[in-house]
Amino acid sequence: MEELLIREFDHLNLPDHEKKYLTLNHRKILLRGHYFNCAEFERIAQNFIERLAHEKDQELIFSTTGGGVYLFMALLKSPQVLREKKLICYTSEMPLLGTRIENQDPNLTFIHKKDAPSFFKHLPSLWQNSL
Repeated sequence: MEELLIREFDHLNLPDHEKKYLTLNHRKILLRGHYFNCAEFERIAQNFIERLAHEKDQELIFSTTGGGVYLFMALLKSPQVLREKKLICYTSEMPLLGTRIENQDPNLTFIHKKDAPSFFKHLPSLWQNSL
């Protein structure tokens, strides 16, 4: 329980006006951010990549919310699919905590839906450096 106390998130250096929006659910999500760097997520991402590779269409458009953007970021590590397909990812959430989308591949486009409902909308300090 102590790991969820608000003071345990001081390292995020959120401005005071954002701290009031850092709910218990946000803190739970932030504590589980390591999930996107584990073997299970790698397996999920690999399955996604294989499904994309077998898709007949050459241009695919997706819309993500929550952690879905991390699947598309995994594609940046596996460029074999991107050689054959053009992918567009509309997302309401950007990666958190300094995970930057460094996309050099013209076949993968991220489009941030700024007006879409976003769980971290009131906490831009956590994602604004992702763009």
